[in-house]
Amino acid sequence: MGSGATAGQGPVNILGSIDALILAINNKDSAGILDGVKNVKAGADQITVAQSDVGGRLVRLDNMKSMIANNQNTLKTVFGDIQNVDYAKAGVLLSQQTTAFNAALSATSKLSQLSLLDYLK
Repeated sequence: MGSGATAGQGPVNILGSIDALILAINNKDSAGILDGVKNVKAGADQITVAQSDVGGRLVRLDNMKSMIANNQNTLKTVFGDIQNVDYAKAGVLLSQQTTAFNAALSATSKLSQLSLLDYLK
């Protein structure tokens, strides 16, 4: 394991490990070669983990882009429906609903005025 790796890059200094391996090969240091190969393998594993992390982040980014596009389309549709309302039709519907509401209030007030004594006459 090499030193000098910065935070977030992993514990293996990959370039330093390759330099140490080259030096060990040039000096015919078998223990250094074994350590160098082990460190280069750990560096390759570190790169694989980093690639997986970046791939996962890209997938999440693409999903967020799709969600934003869907939300924009929904909002544009809702806005278009509000903007393109038929005011005459809306006025007629409001008038009909107001008339029905007032009729219900009137019937309720007449029923609530009756008592049991009105039926006993």
